[in-house]
Amino acid sequence: MQKATLFLLRTYNDIDHITPVIWKAVGSGRHIYFMFVGLSYLDDYRIRFLIDTGARHLSCPPLTWYHHRIRKWLVPYFCRRIADRLISYTIGTFLLKRNSIRVVASEWSGAFGREMAEYILRPANRMRMPCVSLPHGYIIWKNNEINELEVNLWKTKRKRPDFSERNIFSAYVVQNDEARRYYLERGISREKIRILGSTRFCREWFLINNKLLKTN
Repeated sequence: MQKATLFLLRTYNDIDHITPVIWKAVGSGRHIYFMFVGLSYLDDYRIRFLIDTGARHLSCPPLTWYHHRIRKWLVPYFCRRIADRLISYTIGTFLLKRNSIRVVASEWSGAFGREMAEYILRPANRMRMPCVSLPHGYIIWKNNEINELEVNLWKTKRKRPDFSERNIFSAYVVQNDEARRYYLERGISREKIRILGSTRFCREWFLINNKLLKTN
């Protein structure tokens, strides 16, 4: 089976930024899959566009069933974490192998993502598969006081958050030099960071998106 790339989508913002990357990847010669690891946005006009251009929606009912129906009843917390690992290394591994996934791309996050992303990123890392973290939006701040976590940690301990676990990604993509500085100061390796701008503002994608908006 032909090797494939899997994109994980969690939020509306992920779709806004990562859709252009998926569209571009469709022309790479690989099978391109996308999977919702949070809410489903199958009715979004950009998702419909991706499907029309050749991207394939990948779903896994057992993962969804476990995450939304079973997981919340697992107490105490360590039982839930053990179950998460078992699900990741069984169902997650099976899903990757069955679809010949060789590369996984996800949002900016911790080492194993959020929501159902862990069930994919954890076995992908164990299989030594390239995993890429993609940003959304654009960095416009010029100081470090960007959220409550940053402010409180600095005021109480004179420290910044430690993002060094994110070095587990093969590449950590940022939009500009300001974002690069921010993540370097929080422990991400210089060799992991790639500056590629923001696809939201890509001229090529803007023309497509503008046409889709008028049509829809």
